[in-house]
Amino acid sequence: MKTITLFASLLFAIIGNAQNDLTINPTILSPLNGCYLSSTEDVEFYIINTNTFPYSGTIQVGYILNSGTPVIETISVFMGSGATYDYTFPIPDDFSACQEHDLVAWVYDVNDPNHINDTINVTVISDCAPVVGWITGPDTLCFGNNQDTLELAGYVGNINAWETSTDGGVSWGSISTSNATLPINNITNEVDVRIIVESQWGYCPNDTTAWHHIALDQLSYAGILPADFDICDNGNAGILQTTGFTSQIVDWLYSFDGGTTWQNQGHPYDTISYLNFTGDVQVMVSAINGTCPIDTSNVLNLTYIPGTQAGTLSGPTLACNWNNEGEIVSTGNYGDVVQWWYSIDSGATWTPSILGSGDSIYNFIGLTSSTWFSAEIKYGNCPSEFTTPHMITVKPVNVQITPDTTITQGDNIQLHASANGATGFSWWPDDFMNDPSSSDPNVEPEFTITYFVQITDLDGCKDTADVTVTVVPDISLLSIPNLITPNGDGYNDHWQIKNLEGFPEAEVTVFNIYGQIVYASAPYNNNWGGEYKGKQLPDGTYFYILDLKIPESDPEYLPPLQGAVTIAGND
Repeated sequence: MKTITLFASLLFAIIGNAQNDLTINPTILSPLNGCYLSSTEDVEFYIINTNTFPYSGTIQVGYILNSGTPVIETISVFMGSGATYDYTFPIPDDFSACQEHDLVAWVYDVNDPNHINDTINVTVISDCAPVVGWITGPDTLCFGNNQDTLELAGYVGNINAWETSTDGGVSWGSISTSNATLPINNITNEVDVRIIVESQWGYCPNDTTAWHHIALDQLSYAGILPADFDICDNGNAGILQTTGFTSQIVDWLYSFDGGTTWQNQGHPYDTISYLNFTGDVQVMVSAINGTCPIDTSNVLNLTYIPGTQAGTLSGPTLACNWNNEGEIVSTGNYGDVVQWWYSIDSGATWTPSILGSGDSIYNFIGLTSSTWFSAEIKYGNCPSEFTTPHMITVKPVNVQITPDTTITQGDNIQLHASANGATGFSWWPDDFMNDPSSSDPNVEPEFTITYFVQITDLDGCKDTADVTVTVVPDISLLSIPNLITPNGDGYNDHWQIKNLEGFPEAEVTVFNIYGQIVYASAPYNNNWGGEYKGKQLPDGTYFYILDLKIPESDPEYLPPLQGAVTIAGND
């Protein structure tokens, strides 16, 4: 070491030349330990004359900073007995590096009898502000169910204390520890954490980290599944739902072996549908809230039971049209008859019957067409099942009859009715009919009439049909007078059209020679006596239109008749 070599050479050079004993005060005046010393710090210390007599002479002072190049100055001093001399080196030195600076200082007088106390070793600390770094660790934990660690990273300095606040930083509590880690265990309040960091040697002000907030997730809760229920072997379906849950649904789990193993369904929703389980099933739902452990619901037990069985129907398979009644019986079913259904289109569509609900016997009456019947059976909450349809064939007689026809009054017509296997005929009414038990009776009605026939076949089934015979008047018998004499002599006082009663809807309109209507009637009752507004019309010729109201489709149709009628005998 350079300093030791220098001291040794000086020591040997002055042996035997002792005069005064000079020394340096171990406590230097400058620089002192501090925060951020500068690059221009003065080096200052006291030189002490330890003799009892004054000292005057030329001495050498010097120092070495951090094993660097020696700084040496030669000065002339005078000190009284026991006096001190305050010396500052003329050129400041650099103490700005944040470290412990090693300063070796000395005083040298060739005649100094004791060089042992000429040198001092001083440590000068230039401290730097702490680097607070940052807090690492969880920012969210599970309420009351947590264990973790916070750690201060990237800091330079010493940890003074950890501080925590549960009221948003209004107040802080201190945890006296110098550890860079802080364990967390089952906290139940959201908390803010910060750390006070000191500088390395404590000469700079403390600093505090940014707050690290730890939020809390509430405990996971998967909710409640419904009460246990049965599922049926003839089909089961529905929707399961968890209620009251407060967390994110993770999945539904099924067990088909009494809970020994569970199968995930990959269904993160609060409802799940099921369809046709084939055995006992246990169901759970799982949910999670943030950092909290997964929670599972109660176990729902679905018990597989025998379900509805439809059984069979029995009853007659043949019935006569209209004239029929009987019963259909449901047997062998497991469950109750909740509805009877029927179809008249061979099962294409079905209609619920208003009869027989809840009864195992269905009474039918008056069927008019072949009909299928089925019973809807239901056991408890199990799906309904329908019996195999029971068909009753309704046997029509299929009557063939003369179509509706029109005849002229005074004419006759032979009616005809027939059916396969017909054994008897009965016509009604029998007015104007020669033989109501014949298949081909003759009729000569005087007015329009509808005839009915009932036919009985070999199986005793009966059916009916009808035919309408429309009787129209003979238009050739219609006679329209061209003169009326309303003089009150009882002869030809009214305009009476002969045989008009065969046309009950006939309408009459009468005009004067100026085209004005002087009379109109619908229908006309053969009672006009030449009046107009209650007074007799003057004698003269008038014109009429007579509309017999025969439909254009009628073979007897005539367009309205027109002509003239004369009034005479009033003047």
